[in-house]
Amino acid sequence: IGTATPGRALEVKATAVPVALFNRSNDGSVVEFASGGTVQGDISIAGATTSYNAFTGSHYGYTDQTLSAGELVTQVGSRQPANTEIEYQAARSTVANDPAILGSYLDRRSNGPADGILISAAGNGDAWVVDTGSNMIEGQYLISSDVAGHAMADPGTYAESHIIGRLQQPIDWSQVTTTVLVGGQPRKHAKVSIYYTFFDKAPANGQGLQGTDQSFANLTVTGTASFAALNVSGTATINNLTVTGVATVGTLTVTGSAQFSGDITIGGHVVTAGTAPTVQVEAAAGANATCTVTGNDTGGKLTIVTGTGVDMADGMQCTITFNKAFGAAPNPVISARNKDSTKVGVWVDADTTTMTIHFASAPLASTTYNFNYFIAQ
Repeated sequence: IGTATPGRALEVKATAVPVALFNRSNDGSVVEFASGGTVQGDISIAGATTSYNAFTGSHYGYTDQTLSAGELVTQVGSRQPANTEIEYQAARSTVANDPAILGSYLDRRSNGPADGILISAAGNGDAWVVDTGSNMIEGQYLISSDVAGHAMADPGTYAESHIIGRLQQPIDWSQVTTTVLVGGQPRKHAKVSIYYTFFDKAPANGQGLQGTDQSFANLTVTGTASFAALNVSGTATINNLTVTGVATVGTLTVTGSAQFSGDITIGGHVVTAGTAPTVQVEAAAGANATCTVTGNDTGGKLTIVTGTGVDMADGMQCTITFNKAFGAAPNPVISARNKDSTKVGVWVDADTTTMTIHFASAPLASTTYNFNYFIAQ
């Protein structure tokens, strides 16, 4: 229609106007597509909505490999033919959690270059999935596996999972008999229908991650993450973390501030750390007296050795200047570590930057007084 030299059984040609109009007076199929006499899809109308059924969208690709339908392929290059869409160079996937997955191999192109292929990447399509030890359910996220051309269930152990789709039918591996050789050993696999959807499911995407139990080798959260239970076996870097259930962490390092609104139960020891504060002996301790600290701003040991003269007096004996100022005046606790130290009536006072040690009675000359201290705001 519109041409005297058609290149197909039906060719419609027009200029500056729509080439064809299909006008159906009620809802239903407008155009049907058949293969071997069987309708495989159609374009239909439902109210004001046009629907393409059943839908699979494909990329143009090319490869020098011999692929089977449903095998996952990854991008290894591209080319830009003149006046057509870019074509992706594809190869059978071999890397677990590959971020460069294009989709699954559909077929050779019938109207393109000799090495041209179609890569299913949108809507529904078939993909090979390998058994990783657990049955699978509809809607389960899929990523690439290290079994060539195969997807697998997302185990949730990657810092960032590169999702390629969701499973559209359940798999009971006890009912599957087909296998693929992996390292010379048979492993069950199945070609199933999946719904293609490509995104990164990870705390690092800044959108937050919510769900039930989660387990990670390493976890980095730049936004907010909410978990019912969290198990991190490696390193966790978290800006904001809300745990509604149980969090099991091998080692937790907090470089900023940590706040707890509930009780804290510690099964081991409380070990404090930090730079030692500075000290200054006061005149009441006598000439040539010394004051030393072993510890940090939170706790440690204080030793005062009085002078050799007769000028010792009660009152302030030593001033400790904290390495880091407190936000408000802290509440220090001090206790004697030997008999002589109990006799002088030690007491302490503190502000945000210093703690002062006082004796209620004048100390003896050339005597060592030992104390433990602990400070909390």
